[in-house]
Amino acid sequence: MALRCRSLSFGQRPRHTRFLKEWVNNIEEYRSSLERFTLEFWSRTCGLSEDDLKRVAHTDRRIKRCLHSLGDGRDASTARLRHVDCYLHLLLVSGNYMRPGTGAYPLRGHNNVQGASDHGSMPNLLPGYQPVDDPNVRSRFEAPGTSRCILQGLDNHEMVDAIHEGKLKAMYLIGEEMSLVDSNANYVSAGFSKLEFFVVQDIFFSETCKYADVVLPASPSLEKEGTLHQHRTACAAALPGSGNHSQAAGRTGRSFNR
Repeated sequence: MALRCRSLSFGQRPRHTRFLKEWVNNIEEYRSSLERFTLEFWSRTCGLSEDDLKRVAHTDRRIKRCLHSLGDGRDASTARLRHVDCYLHLLLVSGNYMRPGTGAYPLRGHNNVQGASDHGSMPNLLPGYQPVDDPNVRSRFEAPGTSRCILQGLDNHEMVDAIHEGKLKAMYLIGEEMSLVDSNANYVSAGFSKLEFFVVQDIFFSETCKYADVVLPASPSLEKEGTLHQHRTACAAALPGSGNHSQAAGRTGRSFNR
């Protein structure tokens, strides 16, 4: 990271200079903070020769556009905030913002996770990332004339804990391989074994399906109508689709078509 930033010292192009002056604050202070990260330091740390490092830096400076594709999990590590800060600084000091073919693109690792988040699947947010603890927001989603109140739910780990504590008796799991993907797999699987009723819906018989009382079929995105949400939260299609979860909700008196 510091090596890339220090490539600024190998020569400034007018376009980068304008970008830094207009959009980046405290650039000189930031440059000074990197002085201790010399080529000798990075050569020793990375195991590469100083000539190789210089060649990489010069090549980087010649590139007109650069974008960073980050693997899923980069922002889930213990140093996630530091990682994000480093990538943002890296893009800023190299002028790779606000132009076509530049920017940072974190890659999603699960099926349509962006669309699921947009539609309010996270326990503390309603569709459109509206906070569930805001009374004004809740009033727009609660059925009029009823006493039902929307409360904040539990995330994956909290639900498994609730199963072991005897507070969660049933679960409807859609398109998630929790018994393998979630941390402490043995603990998760033991929790699934304690459920009184467990429904899993997936496109194939997953490892988690082995713990289910009912397994429902599903279709991947290319085999059904519906919407796909791109990383920039734009819908790639606009045809409404229906599924087992909508029918199940209707039979419990909770229509998804309000």
